[in-house]
Amino acid sequence: MTAEWFLVALRHDRVVVLASLGSVVLLAWSYLLLGAGMQMEMMDMGGGQMMAMLPEWTPGYGLLVFVMWAVMMVAMMLPSAAPVTLLVASIARKRAATGGKRGRVTPLFVAGYLSVWFAFAAAATLVQWRLEAAELVSDTMAVYRRRLSSSCWMAARAQ
Repeated sequence: MTAEWFLVALRHDRVVVLASLGSVVLLAWSYLLLGAGMQMEMMDMGGGQMMAMLPEWTPGYGLLVFVMWAVMMVAMMLPSAAPVTLLVASIARKRAATGGKRGRVTPLFVAGYLSVWFAFAAAATLVQWRLEAAELVSDTMAVYRRRLSSSCWMAARAQ
């Protein structure tokens, strides 16, 4: 009975696509909520106060920051692509039903969509590295300089 239910579900591409997207998003959020592999050293400030200290930027740490940004993009942006992904899967199924070429259009669409967000993740990693190197942000990513924070606010407001 269970195997029959599973095979029926597989015949409906919408279920497969949504379950696949949901699984990937759930794994991405789990990774992020578990700390994204970031291990911060704690420094005793005295009086029972602790302060998190970011590690030095090394190629390994930069890769870890990139992975964190990339997984964050998957967790936050992949759900917004679900309707279009379902449309692409539907078109591919209809093409295959009329004797058209049966390819891997849906996974290629998702990979292309995510590649754009991975490029953004790479840019965000570089910006984060440069802001930290210039000591414009704190260990908690709070902006130190009023002009920088007000410029960011005005740029976001203009959009």
